Amino acid sequence: MKSKSYYDKQYKVQLSLNAGHRLFYRYAKSLMHVNSIFEFGCNSGKNLNNLKLELKRKGLVLEGIDINQKAINVAHDLFNLDGAKIGDEKTLEQLTSKYDLVFTISVLCHIENIELIINNLEQISNRYVMLIETKNVVGDYYFKHNYEKYGYKKVFYFYSNENSCIYDACLKNTRSILSQKKERLKDGINDQICRHENLLNFYHYLKK
Repeated sequence: MKSKSYYDKQYKVQLSLNAGHRLFYRYAKSLMHVNSIFEFGCNSGKNLNNLKLELKRKGLVLEGIDINQKAINVAHDLFNLDGAKIGDEKTLEQLTSKYDLVFTISVLCHIENIELIINNLEQISNRYVMLIETKNVVGDYYFKHNYEKYGYKKVFYFYSNENSCIYDACLKNTRSILSQKKERLKDGINDQICRHENLLNFYHYLKK
């Protein structure tokens, strides 16, 4: 894969954040039942680390793969992310673990043929797959893709001054329709129980 070898040679540690990254972290926090996260193309692990800081959830599993050993070393040494490992799209095919949120940021836009990769991302997803990719081609190693044809829905977008790109954040819920309905019903029942308990507590408080 020509673009992969190009970016491996041109590699630089990516630690800077922009408004789009922060928007993604906040959006991820709003998603229900996310206790494990996997990033395809995790670079230095900055996204995984910032998701850990944003979500603040005990036992949160953070894993990812990247093609460059330098990046993985930074993930280990700077962020203590033992779940970050060397890997590419072939590694992705062999993964057997499942994650509640699987995501990419500016990875698929550098790959010409993505159908198999998207399928493999969905195979390891328990709930959500989010693809945050550029919608405009700005160089020889950028490829424009239509993620809606794979069943993804755009949930937000942002502009990056760094490379003059507009990025679309596209989400797909990989849970079955029946599972989604059961989950919404369960959440609704739990909300009703909480409201009922709060009313009882308030009633007992008034009687004191």
